[in-house]
Amino acid sequence: MKKICLFDSLKEYLSNYNTREFSNFCLYKNNKIFCWTYKHPFKLYQTGVFYIDTKKYKSKYFKVSNDVKILYNDMCEDIFTIHSSFTSCLKLHIKKLNSELEEEDIIDIPLLLELEDFDNSLFCKTKYSIHAKLLDKRYIFVKLMPHFDKKGQLERLEPLFVFIDIIAKKYYLLSSRLSKKIKHIDVVQVHLFDSKYLFFEISNLGNSEKHDLLVNNKEGSDIVSTDHFTQKHIIYPIEQLKVDILKDSVDFEKYTFTCTQFDAVLPFYFIENDNYYYLKTYVNENKSEFYKINLLEKNNSSHLICTTREKILENSSYTNYKIIKVKKIDKKDALYIAREILENQEISIIEALYLGEKIVTKNYNTFKFNKKERCIDICESDGYLVTMEYLQPNNTIFKFFSLYDKRLLLQTEPCSNILYFNNPLNNEEILVVPY
Repeated sequence: MKKICLFDSLKEYLSNYNTREFSNFCLYKNNKIFCWTYKHPFKLYQTGVFYIDTKKYKSKYFKVSNDVKILYNDMCEDIFTIHSSFTSCLKLHIKKLNSELEEEDIIDIPLLLELEDFDNSLFCKTKYSIHAKLLDKRYIFVKLMPHFDKKGQLERLEPLFVFIDIIAKKYYLLSSRLSKKIKHIDVVQVHLFDSKYLFFEISNLGNSEKHDLLVNNKEGSDIVSTDHFTQKHIIYPIEQLKVDILKDSVDFEKYTFTCTQFDAVLPFYFIENDNYYYLKTYVNENKSEFYKINLLEKNNSSHLICTTREKILENSSYTNYKIIKVKKIDKKDALYIAREILENQEISIIEALYLGEKIVTKNYNTFKFNKKERCIDICESDGYLVTMEYLQPNNTIFKFFSLYDKRLLLQTEPCSNILYFNNPLNNEEILVVPY
């Protein structure tokens, strides 16, 4: 079991620079701690980098306006920014933050041609909200939401989608016709698996929201339409997508692998070794099924791995548990789910559920938490779990417990948040940074 160590000098450093009045966010990458701070209502961001291998912190700040998006990904060492400008046409400016926090230009993207689809009288009044995600070290997926003020009413136009190749410094703009078909995409849920398959879900509702609405409306009186409750999983080979965009031959239906409406929800999924895995939880039965589809096979038939006689959902009013973590694991054809089962307001059971050819459940010792304390993370490999206890807004105590004997390993002073990671200088330590 690794040692849990407090590393609170960053909190002191931020306090010395009078950032206590700011909202802070920290991220660990490349043996450095990046810190973003912003203050409402102005939203003037500052970004700093702190080296953790010495107590003499080297730092550098720069301010960015609130229309700048900062993009990062756990699988990518680099951090990128997206700036927008609007003169005669809308432009997106993609930049990379280097190790000295200086911005390097990557690519500028003009979007004038797409604006021709809009009413010319609205051209100067149109504004854009930008939703973007760094998929890996090469690709960025962007959703632009145009809107304008018409006699005091906010009116939205159809979204635009841009797919950006950072390394090749190229971009691919979906036509308005195609953008309409996937306009309900949540950018947060767009993923690139194995640097090969672009995954996105078409859905109006979250899984638990959809489940609870359907259960509460069994008579069908409030059912809006089939489309409102339809979920689709689209898995498009990335290289094929680039070719199809240039040819204007994108076919989303061809690459739709799963679709549910009123019968079930699709709460968890992943892709590994050219296999697409998904969990299907039924609405009217206490049943969940774990499937896989080989993406290289022409028939795309589903193979049932296992069935469990319970509903597995992220956060439903019809369950007595809360999902803490879901991930694929190294074992073949297996899905790992960690959850907290609430026996009453003070007692929780931490459970690890392995779905595969064999269903394995590990129940850990009963933990006693107070009413305001909840489990937020579990790490079986290192033998600890993390809880957070709310004291008041922006004031929280975080605790680390041993999974096996419930011993308290570390408790922070009241703070807003924590960052924790493996110590790059000592593989046997987990560093905990409150801020």
